[in-house]
Amino acid sequence: MSVDPPDLFSPHTRSRSGDPDTSHAAADYAAPKMNERRIVVLQHFVRFGSMTDLDLQILCKDQGSTYRTRRSELAQMGLVVDTGVRRLQQDTNRIIWAITPRGRAVALALAKGLIQTAV
Repeated sequence: MSVDPPDLFSPHTRSRSGDPDTSHAAADYAAPKMNERRIVVLQHFVRFGSMTDLDLQILCKDQGSTYRTRRSELAQMGLVVDTGVRRLQQDTNRIIWAITPRGRAVALALAKGLIQTAV
């Protein structure tokens, strides 16, 4: 059984009262869940668009699986999604992942400083 981490941030610190509802929703959803590596992965999707895990690994200059794991976590959060398209890379058909509207809202809220990240 999986237990969500405790909510580390009170609701009034997540977004400003004048922000759109989407910013409030993104901030409420992501605040207790975003950490530095997840943010890096999400920012790569915003900047570079759809990609495979191999593309992500190359962008992150990492030979391990840590960024692939962070992408998987973002997919579980609904921030990135399998496009249903595959690309042949290194003799393997690989899933092409894309950021979702919710992922864009979270990225925007992060960029505006509306989300305080988890430690």
